[in-house]
Amino acid sequence: GCCYGKPTQSWCGVRFPGLAEPVLPTQLFESLGLFLLFGILRACQRPAVLARPGRLFGGYLVGYGLLRFGIEFLRGDHSVWWAGLTLPQLVSLALAAVGAGLVMKGKKVSDTFQSGKSV
Repeated sequence: GCCYGKPTQSWCGVRFPGLAEPVLPTQLFESLGLFLLFGILRACQRPAVLARPGRLFGGYLVGYGLLRFGIEFLRGDHSVWWAGLTLPQLVSLALAAVGAGLVMKGKKVSDTFQSGKSV
């Protein structure tokens, strides 16, 4: 009963039971976005990326954070919380920032073992 998009008269509007007018199907948009994110992350599963722990997970956090941030503009059930953004948008930005840190910080496992440092 929640998470519906904003009311629309566009071709992609969906009329859910209990709603008077068609709304944007944000659930479908998010599913499609996650499917595309899976494809991108799957393509990134190469030895060079996997040799740096946290890099692929960081990529997921960045991708999901940006996807959810954008989807929130299409939803109509959250009120503005701070600086014109909703609470889920702020959380999404935080996720993307943490993910970016993981992507950039990821040290190569072989470099760590060659230097004699523990992981």
